[in-house]
Amino acid sequence: MLGGVTGMKKLLSLLLSLVIVLFGTVAFAQDTGNTADAPVVAATSTQISGNLYSNMWGNNSVDASLRALLHGYATVAWQGDLGYAIDATVVTESATADDAKGNRTYTMTLADGLCYNDGTPITAADYVFTILLQSNPAIAELGGSNTNFSYLTGYDDYTTGKSGAFSGVQLLGDHQFSITLSKKMLPYYYELALVEVEPTPIAVIAPDYMVKDDGDGAYLAKADDKGTYAAATLPKELLETTLTGDAGYLHQPKVTCGPYQLVEYNAADSTIALEINPKYQGNFEGRKPEVKQVKLIQLSDADALTAYDKGEVQIVHKISTVDVITKAQEMSGVGSANIQRYLNSGYSYLGFACELAPTNDVDVRKALSMCIDRNTLCTELFQNNALPVYADYGYGQWMVSQKPDLVAELNINYDLDAAKNLLVTAGYTYNENGKPYKEGAGQTRCKVENGEMTKLELRWAKTESASADYLETQLTAACDALGIKLEVTKMSFADMMKQYLRADGKRDYNLYYMGVNIPYVYDPYDSYNTDEAAQGAVNTTGLQDERLMKAADTLRHVTSGDVEQYDAKWLSFQQRWMELMPNAPIYCNVYCDVCPATLYEYNTHAQYGFASALLYATYTEPEPTATLVPLDTVAPTDEVAPLDTLAPADTGK
Repeated sequence: MLGGVTGMKKLLSLLLSLVIVLFGTVAFAQDTGNTADAPVVAATSTQISGNLYSNMWGNNSVDASLRALLHGYATVAWQGDLGYAIDATVVTESATADDAKGNRTYTMTLADGLCYNDGTPITAADYVFTILLQSNPAIAELGGSNTNFSYLTGYDDYTTGKSGAFSGVQLLGDHQFSITLSKKMLPYYYELALVEVEPTPIAVIAPDYMVKDDGDGAYLAKADDKGTYAAATLPKELLETTLTGDAGYLHQPKVTCGPYQLVEYNAADSTIALEINPKYQGNFEGRKPEVKQVKLIQLSDADALTAYDKGEVQIVHKISTVDVITKAQEMSGVGSANIQRYLNSGYSYLGFACELAPTNDVDVRKALSMCIDRNTLCTELFQNNALPVYADYGYGQWMVSQKPDLVAELNINYDLDAAKNLLVTAGYTYNENGKPYKEGAGQTRCKVENGEMTKLELRWAKTESASADYLETQLTAACDALGIKLEVTKMSFADMMKQYLRADGKRDYNLYYMGVNIPYVYDPYDSYNTDEAAQGAVNTTGLQDERLMKAADTLRHVTSGDVEQYDAKWLSFQQRWMELMPNAPIYCNVYCDVCPATLYEYNTHAQYGFASALLYATYTEPEPTATLVPLDTVAPTDEVAPLDTLAPADTGK
């Protein structure tokens, strides 16, 4: 068994090489007859949550891809390995200036001719409205997060209602606006990402309102009976209809400016149909979609691949089930499919309600994390198609893939004896009768505090999946052995998310089996913000630790481009994170996508998701650029051991 840094480097090296080989492999398939005019049905196992406008009510990975297809013309574009840059398709001129206080203002001039899919011109007011809307106090009243632009000057006064104008946002003309970054946010490692803004149609969400600016910052104004405008805030009652209602813009955005436009979203059966937006002028490279119609449906991995084999589905996105991936590889081998494998940028985890007893005790959280046999799970359930994860990272993140050493020393042993000792440290040394706890007697651990006895009972809000079932088997056995009472309640994904996000201001369950997709911009500050206002949709863990928040703040303020310093601060954050264990990280998938060999340039990646792959997909065969080596001729070298022989060091087994 390989161990330590060497083992981890070889393990990552193998997986990365595996992804690279498969990423460039073409299966020479029979012609399926697909054309750009034919509707494409794409299937994924992840349910659409329906947050199709913004991430203010959650950031489901499928929703994020759909938003990227529906909305466009952001001022800043992520350009892959080149990082972030001003999008020249959208912004013709940009300038920066620092004031005497150290605040930095970005002034942007928009290109002429930008419009929504209904032909309505896009102006600077639409960009300013995005900031005013997403910072509006009513968003928080509706259970959303209104912190997307909290780094701009004047945010606090505006979002608390102290000022009707947002001083850090100025409307300078029909095609020009500015935003001012607070000096408290600078330096910032991903600085250009802070000035990324997309337009939002004010006429749809706030009819009778308009954006105005008298020189002290932008504000919203509403027409009175005489047709004159006066400053006014957006009331919660209005947004309940135009934004968050079933037919509101959050769930049914019909006026958009991305590469595709919404035809129909059916929440009941979790399907969505899109078609090309004929008004779209292209992304930062001028790229426009060629696949004219797309329908996204939810199917299990197995059902999706069966539907693909029958011709009912043309793309299967994010397969993680091992036997389905094996079948997809067999289909590729006989020429009936293209497959691509790529590392997840996030991870799956057992979420804790850190504000709720007994998971408010760090020793209990650490003990539970030690009850999960990650190596066996990755080997048995995923047949080594997943890697164990021990902190807040995914192997597809840029800093991990560039420098595997970063995670080599992070580890959580599967160790029930150590878990037992932590429970003893936490004070759970009695049984229900107040006598010393006796192992193997079917007792539940209890602790006595301030004269009151508390049982070690955990409640799990569980949704159905193969991996959740496997984890339940592991945890049930471990909890029985340790004297922990585990109560599992099965519920729908929607009901579980309401609990997890504390939609009603609190939650009743300690455990949630979840997954997170970490974006290119890794900035965990808001996720661990200790402010009460951040608890819920922003800080989902309920953990309020000033040192962790400080570590996140230090990480975000590394000077842009200083990779070495960023890596050092990243590791410091992870180490503090592991001291607190806000959740129990479990594994990171290697995903697989399937599409016909006649669909070229459909390239998925940890950071290039479904939206980017679909935008560049074409039925026109590209000119060959390299000689491709058949996969079955690729053999392991002396530098990389076969996958089934590798395991992380110090497994505790």
